[in-house]
Amino acid sequence: MTDPIREQLIGYLLGADEPEERLLVEKHLAQNEALRGDLDLLRKALNRLQADERHHEPPAGLAQRCCDFVFARTEVMPAALSQSGTTNVPRQRWSWLEMTVAGAIAAAVAVFLLPKVYQSQIQSKLLACQNNLKDIGLAAMDYSNRNGGYYPVAQPGDRVNAAGMWAPTLVSQNYLQQPARTVVCPSSPLADDPQFHEPTLEEVQAMNAAELQAMLPRLSSYGFTLGYHENGTGPYKVPRNQHRERYAVASDTPGPNGSNSPNHGGTGQNVLFDDGRVRFLKTPQASPNEDNIFNNAHQEVAPGLNPDDAVIVPSQVRPE
Repeated sequence: MTDPIREQLIGYLLGADEPEERLLVEKHLAQNEALRGDLDLLRKALNRLQADERHHEPPAGLAQRCCDFVFARTEVMPAALSQSGTTNVPRQRWSWLEMTVAGAIAAAVAVFLLPKVYQSQIQSKLLACQNNLKDIGLAAMDYSNRNGGYYPVAQPGDRVNAAGMWAPTLVSQNYLQQPARTVVCPSSPLADDPQFHEPTLEEVQAMNAAELQAMLPRLSSYGFTLGYHENGTGPYKVPRNQHRERYAVASDTPGPNGSNSPNHGGTGQNVLFDDGRVRFLKTPQASPNEDNIFNNAHQEVAPGLNPDDAVIVPSQVRPE
């Protein structure tokens, strides 16, 4: 690839680019159909590494045996392996043995490096996701400081009252400066859509019923807390920012029936708490004795039953 932007596509897919570089790549992707095609081809090639996400230990002594095999046969590969790097015997092509040795080296490299490359990609996306939630937490805290301590939770009866309205609300009021990046987890399916953009609150309100129905699940790849009904029956109330250590505010979008988020292969989810901290939880519970953060105290995907009963739901869920 001679195009500088094309040269950045692999780093973009692996999550290795700096924020400014990602924004530049995304700008070119939005304008260049051929570049989007190149990105799709690269993604399909890298996706082959996802066939097995687990780390496998290589057989004991594989590296040493491989090196012993290679250097014990310098007589068949004098130009490549001798200390002088030269030979008096002209050779026009590789023998089958040379090809076998080269294949063994390539296999050893694959065994050692490919799992680590893929694990590095996963870790990079996990950290980027955590940074997104920290940015959302700072924006929500700033919003609450200017709105009586309340979070931007939709009220029942509003036409656009889904939980995911956190995102366009914070975007429209300029609390989030890089919305296209911040509201999407790099490990989520939404991150693979080069056409994604976060709509403003005004754009959402202008949508007809069908457009709104299609947009709500795509507002963000994160889930947000609903409000609560006092004692389970009282009027609906919006949660307030009280800097609580164990009150979950947002997270990777929940899985079905309160299971782990699909964003990170079902291994767990990043969770933003009321005090601004972000933690990775391997289960939807902060500890074995605590409630599932994706369900209320009655194990329902519905508003909480008291001010401390946090329930994080996918962006399309409504508070009624």
